[in-house]
Amino acid sequence: MRVTVCASLVFATGCGGGAGRTAPRRPEAGAGTLAPAAPLESLTWPALRPAGVEAFDPATLRGRWVLVQAMTTSCAPCDAQLADAQAVARRFDLTWIVLLLDAQPERVAPRFAETYALDATLLLAPPGARTGALPLGKVEALPEYWLVDPTGQVRGRFSGFLPVTQVEVLLAR
Repeated sequence: MRVTVCASLVFATGCGGGAGRTAPRRPEAGAGTLAPAAPLESLTWPALRPAGVEAFDPATLRGRWVLVQAMTTSCAPCDAQLADAQAVARRFDLTWIVLLLDAQPERVAPRFAETYALDATLLLAPPGARTGALPLGKVEALPEYWLVDPTGQVRGRFSGFLPVTQVEVLLAR
């Protein structure tokens, strides 16, 4: 029983939640407008493709709803939520981008991609990305999610979990 309680606590707080965090941060509806041609357009990180690592063209995101997920391959809560994130992306026809923030993503990404076979585009973080600010903002807990509308506005930000009902409400606006 003690292991179950501990595992539930880790899942509820997310990975890397930091000292003093007792629960995931609640979603921020209408979290702000992105600077023109910035956050998503500045995601020029390399992408893992079946043929290997290639350049990613962020212009392909224009005009689409995008679910961005920041995670590491060693984050158990992140792994546990992959199926849910994929189901949300499929259900609502979202473009799903996974930002792999591992120290050496080019080493772990191929095995990760093979293991999970996700519908997501996997972007490999440059050195120091986890400790610094990402184009969409600072990562507060893993997994971290941003829901971005076709006009480039962040409609929701979620730390530690992806609340499907909140995503549905935000997409209906």
